[in-house]
Amino acid sequence: MSFQLSANLMLGVGVGKYDHLPTLRNAVGDVEKVGEWLANNGFTQTVIPDMKREEIVERLLEALPADSMRKEGTVLVVLWCGHATQNPNTGNLRLLGCSDRPDAPDLSAITAVQLAELAANSGAAQLLLIVDTCYSGSAVVDVAKVIDAVQAADINRTHRWMGVVASCQDYERAVDGVLAQKLLDLLENGPQQPELRVRWSSYQAGLRGDDLIDALVKEWGKDERQLPKSISAGDPWLVLPNPLFNPDAREQVVEHLLWAARGASPNEAGVWFVGRERYLREIVAWMRGGEPGLCVITGKAGCGKSAVAGRLVSLSNSDERALILEAQGQPLPDLDPGLGAIDAHVQVRGMTLERCSTILSRGLGVVAAGPVQTHYDLLAWASAQERPPAVVVDGLDEAGAEGHRIAGELLRPLSQHAQVVVASRELPGIDGESSLLGALGAPDLLADLDAHPEDTDRDVYEYVVQRLSKGTDNG
Repeated sequence: MSFQLSANLMLGVGVGKYDHLPTLRNAVGDVEKVGEWLANNGFTQTVIPDMKREEIVERLLEALPADSMRKEGTVLVVLWCGHATQNPNTGNLRLLGCSDRPDAPDLSAITAVQLAELAANSGAAQLLLIVDTCYSGSAVVDVAKVIDAVQAADINRTHRWMGVVASCQDYERAVDGVLAQKLLDLLENGPQQPELRVRWSSYQAGLRGDDLIDALVKEWGKDERQLPKSISAGDPWLVLPNPLFNPDAREQVVEHLLWAARGASPNEAGVWFVGRERYLREIVAWMRGGEPGLCVITGKAGCGKSAVAGRLVSLSNSDERALILEAQGQPLPDLDPGLGAIDAHVQVRGMTLERCSTILSRGLGVVAAGPVQTHYDLLAWASAQERPPAVVVDGLDEAGAEGHRIAGELLRPLSQHAQVVVASRELPGIDGESSLLGALGAPDLLADLDAHPEDTDRDVYEYVVQRLSKGTDNG
């Protein structure tokens, strides 16, 4: 894996042997297995097995002193596996050490809230807390409130995110070993559902914490004796390597753009794209002008930015173009950029500047001047071309703080030598920075999909009518 983090730590507590409770065969082994996987992928791990409360507290304080991870890019994963009980009066979830009694007061146990406070006080920018105990769902909201309160005190930090996963609902007993098995399967193989694999893109080396939680919950079997409970808040960034990442992935229309352009759900047959003619006509005319520059496709979430960008890329790609022509016939000339019109494209959700420029460089055939390819190689190559290459960049707003770097350091200068089409929402700047679209500079063409709501109403109506009249498969 080429995924790198500036600092990453896994802290695991596993308790399987108890003086007053049944033995848990898998608790310690589960923590060790998850810790081993993380250690093999760039994490420093600390595992605390089968200890009493006092010993656990001592080891936790040693491993997570306050502010020890207070810098950008730090990732902390905390996993607790063992027995737990709920205080019948306060509702607090008590995480039990080897010698704790199930009816022990909160003062003589470690509560889930105390564990969360300790983890949050470490200062980690990205925090994933996983609790695999009976009734663990009862602590999710309280734990999240504690972490949020600690993180909110540090308002100048970027990429602050927390995710909390409980192995079962408030009223359920957890089955020993189930959570770790499902988590490790995801970390090693990725999700099975096609729509989830779109978000775990083979072009993306890193995986965001919210995508991991979303896949874990959605792929949990409905017939299980327990169901996980989770919460995610803040600015999610890359926390783990993506098992589906393939640096040599064959160039094709990336999944997100492909399905958006078809107007279909993942793995659904047929091409259902309709409308957006005003904007396609303007963009195609601008591209045919043959001059370098910047085109920005913008609008609120869900307005069809990716669909427009994907339509351009799909009509340029030989395989997708053939499907479109078979399903819908030849598009009108002024709505068709033509076969091969787009030289490279990328969906930058969760990507760094370096990864974005690497994918575009690969699509354009850029050869690095040195041992490591950088965005400067791409800019130098583009400046030497007789014909401005055309590139499409989708989801700039989904690259987090890296979006500003991608916009200002790559796309803005690239637009001096290439035709750059960017699909993105506007996002405000932080700490005096320009807004996201402001970092791109003034566009030569602005396609604001919110500017003509009557077009949107008509396009949605035609889309629905088409789906109803033709059934589920027009391909």
